[in-house]
Amino acid sequence: MRRIALAALLALLVPLSSASAQELFEYFSETGHYVQGDYLAWYRAKGGAEVLGFPRTPDFRERDRLVQYFQTIRLEWDCGPDGRDPCRLRPGTLGEEIYGKKVDLPPDRQTPGISTGESTFFGETNTVVEGAFWRVFRQLGGLEFFGYPLTNQVNEAGQTVQWFQRARLQLDGDGVVRLSALGDYWIDTLRRVPAPYLVRRPAPAPVPAVPITGRQPVGRFYFQTAAGQIVAVNADGTDERVVTTGSEPSVSPDGTQLALSRSGPDSIWIRDLRSGEERQVVALPGVRSPVWSPDGTRLAILKGKEDPVLRLDPATRRPRWMLEEHYAIAVVDVASGTVQDIPSQTFSAYPSWSPDGRQIVFDGNTGLYIVEPTGAGEPRVIPGTNNQYTMPAWSPDGSVIAFALRRADHYDIALIRPDGGGVRLLTESPSLLRASNNVAPAWSPDGRQIVFLSDRDGSWQLYTVDVDGRNLRPVFAGDRVFTFSYGDERLVAWGR
Repeated sequence: MRRIALAALLALLVPLSSASAQELFEYFSETGHYVQGDYLAWYRAKGGAEVLGFPRTPDFRERDRLVQYFQTIRLEWDCGPDGRDPCRLRPGTLGEEIYGKKVDLPPDRQTPGISTGESTFFGETNTVVEGAFWRVFRQLGGLEFFGYPLTNQVNEAGQTVQWFQRARLQLDGDGVVRLSALGDYWIDTLRRVPAPYLVRRPAPAPVPAVPITGRQPVGRFYFQTAAGQIVAVNADGTDERVVTTGSEPSVSPDGTQLALSRSGPDSIWIRDLRSGEERQVVALPGVRSPVWSPDGTRLAILKGKEDPVLRLDPATRRPRWMLEEHYAIAVVDVASGTVQDIPSQTFSAYPSWSPDGRQIVFDGNTGLYIVEPTGAGEPRVIPGTNNQYTMPAWSPDGSVIAFALRRADHYDIALIRPDGGGVRLLTESPSLLRASNNVAPAWSPDGRQIVFLSDRDGSWQLYTVDVDGRNLRPVFAGDRVFTFSYGDERLVAWGR
């Protein structure tokens, strides 16, 4: 499995049967970002925007930790220096990083200090927290929130402030002690957060339903079923038949061959759709997800590998380091079965060829990446994309890439140019409280339509939509059973 998708993560954090959607996330129009899950519970418990300010980024992976920036702090999952301690959510050490002074004793090894009245002395840093500063210090959680004080109360530019490992307190002109905007300073002045994470997220606004009218889809779909079969059906929903067993079908450009993956052992097969003959192309641990090159001579595939990654532990509902199976991108010569590794990332999924065969787009660590299938050069991220962009599929004319965009609690199908411009949505939900997931896009051979999987009617079904976002329609009448587990699976291919 690759990174846990948002829907699955939220399901682990808060059971959907016992919580409303509004309890799982909150959108802040002031900065255009969401706070969700454990971040939201912690944020509200500490006073929310009134105390901590508004969110400045989504939650994302920074170095070895999952973090989210707010105006005053960086909230992060802290699992200890070696990643093996019980994980806890608390502010990161922005105070140390901005002030430039590091306490030799980590804040994990905390002693309570010596308290007298409304003051506490900390021998570790030879400092005292007292008066109104001490009261705010205690109210927000003391050492767990602030870490050790780095200074006593000092005057900076005419204002009384006190620096801590994780934050700074300041006495404002109205006589109230508040948290300083260290998050804003880190982002706006020091510019330490990548620009894609600062992009405002779409607001949850109601959108009119798309009418089901217009052009009828042509060609033939090949999709996998929950029973382990690959089924073919005309794009208008007629002439359905079982083709073979396996998963993740991919139709050759000329429509005569079907590539697919099987397990036991993990392998890639090709079936001749005219004669019914099948042959194994390659067998490797974890091999899967074949995708034809435009000239029909190669397949882009995923190869299994293992990496240590910080993940949500279902047993404790907290992150910890786990050894996970991930995937690397490779290219297989169809005739010889020769496998060529190409540069990829820790999290690599959904390879898709450019129509000239010179590039492959894939879902990487922090966005959509493009790499050369020859193995020359490192993958380069498509500007503006981040880990909310996933499941890419390059259009037949090469002008755009379809993908699934994570939007707070759900996914929508969208388009983006290979240079990162022209992002636009093809699907939207009538309201966020009833948001549907729209995933796994695949192009029609003529590039005029996209087929995708959606749970908008309560269960996973296939839908098609025109490239301009119109003519949204179901392929079937809702009597098919599809499953989607957010495990990087390709469910459907569209052939001639």
